[in-house]
Amino acid sequence: MRNKRLDKRSKYIFFLMNSVYFGFLISLGFGVVSSLVVYLFANSEFSNYIKHFFISYNSFLTGGLAFGLTYQIYKTQNYLPELISNVFNNDDLNRIPQYREHKKRFFSVRRSMTIVTIHVVISFLLFYYAKFPFTNKIPETFMVVYGCSLFGCGVYVGRKMFYAAQMLQTIEDIEFSDDVFSDNKLEGIASYVNLITTFTIIATWLLIKGYFGGPFIFNSIFGKSIKIFLFYPAITALPVMVIFNYYPRVFMRKIYTKSINNKLNLLESSLRDKETITEFEKIKYLSEVDKIAQEELKYRLRLALNELPMVITIIVMLINLFV
Repeated sequence: MRNKRLDKRSKYIFFLMNSVYFGFLISLGFGVVSSLVVYLFANSEFSNYIKHFFISYNSFLTGGLAFGLTYQIYKTQNYLPELISNVFNNDDLNRIPQYREHKKRFFSVRRSMTIVTIHVVISFLLFYYAKFPFTNKIPETFMVVYGCSLFGCGVYVGRKMFYAAQMLQTIEDIEFSDDVFSDNKLEGIASYVNLITTFTIIATWLLIKGYFGGPFIFNSIFGKSIKIFLFYPAITALPVMVIFNYYPRVFMRKIYTKSINNKLNLLESSLRDKETITEFEKIKYLSEVDKIAQEELKYRLRLALNELPMVITIIVMLINLFV
């Protein structure tokens, strides 16, 4: 059983790594094509552009993770809703208006594009006033477009994470009779959350480290005061990552605890008709079953919490940026 869990985790890791490799291809392609254009039309800025794109702003590395993560989120956006539908009755789910609304928002392309556009505009203004260190508009335009794309990808991923957690929150009190716990039907949630959260944390840190510490000119009317606003992606991302990292585990605990209680009630009903077993033996047997189930629940949740130090790591990373 536990080897099967490890196999599932390995499968998710390989799926995500394929997306990350795809993201690095996009990042590399943009870097090569844009460098070629700069070389042809702004030759004097070519060496500076290469240095700033690949080194100073961590654009290549950050873009590889950001684009890959965005593609993975888009590709697997049906995973959690389908898992929920497979575990719980669709009629029961449809009777919960909050779940229907959050699910609708989760899949809404219009809402995603709206919030992404808003943050792309915000990032454009930040880059406009921070000013990349180029005298020619061509390399500066490439850096602005690329930077805005990274900010937009981060917002898209964060929005999906937020509404995924909201969907789970709305069904935590759902009534069900199936044995969800014994078959560990919700195991995929923990694996999915751990992988997405870990890669999001790394990508966010690289994004902030690259642009917050980047060699901007800051020659606008705002001067260097605009620099603090380059930190805003971390401020908006941190609450979402904490919610997405912690709440699914709370949801699993509640659902599994309810499933254990349902199983004990069913077992108690079946024992009630057996006259060959004394009342003491019935109570002892039920206590043993409950004890074993609770220990297994603790083990599963302990596995799900393996990556929690990553949350502490991101806090340390953010503090490090200020220091």
